[in-house]
Amino acid sequence: MTICKNCSEHYDSKYCPFCGTASEIKRIDKHYVLHEIQHGILHFEKGFLYTIKELLTNPGNSIRNFINGERKKLYKPIGFLIICSVIYSILAKILHHKVKADSPIGNVNKIIIWITNNYNYSNLIEVIFIALALKWSFKKKEVNYFENIVLLCFLTGIGMLINSLSLIFEFITRTPLINNFFQFLTLAFTVWGIGQFYDKQKLTTYLKALLAYILGVSLFIASAIILAVILKMFKINL
Repeated sequence: MTICKNCSEHYDSKYCPFCGTASEIKRIDKHYVLHEIQHGILHFEKGFLYTIKELLTNPGNSIRNFINGERKKLYKPIGFLIICSVIYSILAKILHHKVKADSPIGNVNKIIIWITNNYNYSNLIEVIFIALALKWSFKKKEVNYFENIVLLCFLTGIGMLINSLSLIFEFITRTPLINNFFQFLTLAFTVWGIGQFYDKQKLTTYLKALLAYILGVSLFIASAIILAVILKMFKINL
């Protein structure tokens, strides 16, 4: 009779019938570590890269299926967004990407510069406001606020990767204006994904998606400005 090391149940087989733990626990050694690394890489390739492919080809439907219960095919939304954000951050650091500004004066200017220079962080915050705008704009749809968060985590993650390409092309061509093209591409993809998610058959859905996106970004910027003004009122300079 064996006592399970995880759930303390008694059993007489190769695996615990209560929690699935093996009766013979292998010692952690180099073989164990190599196996875990290999398993992690394969899981990353199959899950993360598959998610990118699905989101690029069929974003709205893929995300809707995820929300409706098909949770094993796509990478976890928050984890996906974080990884994409890290990729962008690493590239921005390596390629020394910064917006040039001549000593910004005032809290408002400093916050706007921070938002621009920290796209990876500001995008995470922006999701909160855009999700709220989507909830308002599509209130007749049975999609709650947190499901909108999931939708935007996936779409924003792809947006991060698109803008990562922008960093590379800007570094190669030394043409900052190329960012404008990739920003438009990111916006177009996001609107397409939102529209497809809600109702891909109606053109008005894509228009509402665009307006909701603009409203969400505007709320984010307005909140940043309000924060800067409040800090100034309390004589706190950034």
